[in-house]
Amino acid sequence: MARVEEDLVRRLLEEQNECVLSWIKQDGTPASSVVSFVVLEERIAMTALAGAPRVRAIRRNPNVAVVVSGAGSPVGHGRCVSIQGACEIRGDQATRDRFFPAFSRAVLPGSVRGAEMMAEGMNTPENLVLLVTPRKWIPYDAQERLQAANRL
Repeated sequence: MARVEEDLVRRLLEEQNECVLSWIKQDGTPASSVVSFVVLEERIAMTALAGAPRVRAIRRNPNVAVVVSGAGSPVGHGRCVSIQGACEIRGDQATRDRFFPAFSRAVLPGSVRGAEMMAEGMNTPENLVLLVTPRKWIPYDAQERLQAANRL
C-alpha cells in the first residue's frame, strides 16, 4: 500500500467508530449491518449477541468484509477502506475485559463515566467479541474528484 493510502486507512481507523460488517448467510447470500467498532490488537473488533443470526453465519463461514467510511467523521465522505478478512468469535473473559472498555470509549468519547458504565453493562457472557483479521485492504479516496466536480 502506498504511503498516502496507509495514511488514509490509519485516519479512518482512528477517527471513525462505525463500519459495515458483511457476512455470508446459510443460503449463500450476503448480509450486512452497520455496527460500531474499535481496533484491538491490530484487528477490527466489534460485538454481537450470542444468539444473533450473524454469529451463527460467521461460525459457519468466517470470511467477512468490513467497510469503514469517512462519512460523518473528520476524514470526510468519499473516502473509505474495504477490508476482507477472517472473523474469529471470542467469548472468553480476558478478551471481553480488553474489548469492552476500548469499545465503550470509542462509542462514547465525550463521557468517561458513561463509557465506564457502558463497558460494565455490556461485559456479559452473551455479548461476544468479533475479531476480524484483515487479509486485504482496499482503500478508496474520491475526495479530489468530488472537490473538482463541485468547482464545475
